[in-house]
Amino acid sequence: MPVQTTMDIANQLVALCRERKFAEAINTLYADDIVSVEAMEDPAMPARMEGKETVLGKNQWWFDNHEIHSITVSDPFPHGDRFAVYFDDDITSKETGERIHMQEVALYTVTDGKITHEEFFYQCPSQVVPEVANKLVELCNQGKNLEAVDTLYADDIVSIEAMSDPTMPARMEGIEAIRGKNEWWLGNHEVHETCIKGPFPHEDRFALVESFEMTVKETGKRCKMTEVAIYTVRDGKIAQEQFFYQEPDDQCQTPNV
Repeated sequence: MPVQTTMDIANQLVALCRERKFAEAINTLYADDIVSVEAMEDPAMPARMEGKETVLGKNQWWFDNHEIHSITVSDPFPHGDRFAVYFDDDITSKETGERIHMQEVALYTVTDGKITHEEFFYQCPSQVVPEVANKLVELCNQGKNLEAVDTLYADDIVSIEAMSDPTMPARMEGIEAIRGKNEWWLGNHEVHETCIKGPFPHEDRFALVESFEMTVKETGKRCKMTEVAIYTVRDGKIAQEQFFYQEPDDQCQTPNV
C-alpha cells in the first residue's frame, strides 16, 4: 500500500474531528511515538507528552472533564510535510461550570504517512501574549502591512510561503525583500476586507488565522483567501513567518474556516 500524503492524512483528520471521533483519529493516523505539545502545562498533565497511549489518555481526560456544545473544524492548511487546522470550540468545564469559547490552531507534522508531532497554539489567562503579536494584529486589521514590516520585523527576517510563485520564490530573507513582497501583493490586489483571528501563542511563537476578501487586479476576480501564519519572535521582533494554505483554484478560493 502506498504511503499516504500529508494532505491525505490532513483530510482524514479533519473529517474524523468534525465527527468528534478523536480517539479513532489517534488510533488510525498517529505514529506510535507521537509527540504532543500544548501551549502550556496544566495541573493535570505536562505540556509535552509522548506515545500514542499517553495521547489517547489526554484526549479521554479532556472529554471526561468538558461538556461539548459545539466544535468547528476548519479545512487543513498545508505547508510541506506539515499542516495546520483551526478549531473553534464551545465547551463547559464540568469542574467549574464555566462556559468557554476556545479557539486554537493545531500544527501537525507527517512522517511516513503518520502524524508524528502535534503542537497547539491558544490563549490562556496565565499566558503572556507578546506585545509584537497584538501590534501585528492591530496593524494588519487596519491594512497597514508595510508599517508592520517596518516596525515589527527583524532586519534578517525569514519569510516562507507554502509554495513558490512564478513571480517569487517560497523562501525570502531580509527586511527589504519582505517589504518588496508586501508591496507586490498590495499592488496586485484590491483588499476589501481583512479579518485576523488570534494571536494564539506557543512559547516564542504565535499563530494567526488571516482571511482576506479581495479583487485580483489582473483578472478582476473578487475572491476570498484564508491562511494560517506562524510567527517566531526573537528579542521583541518577528524573526520568521511561515504561511500555510491550499493552492487557490481558478476562483481564488481557499479552505473553509
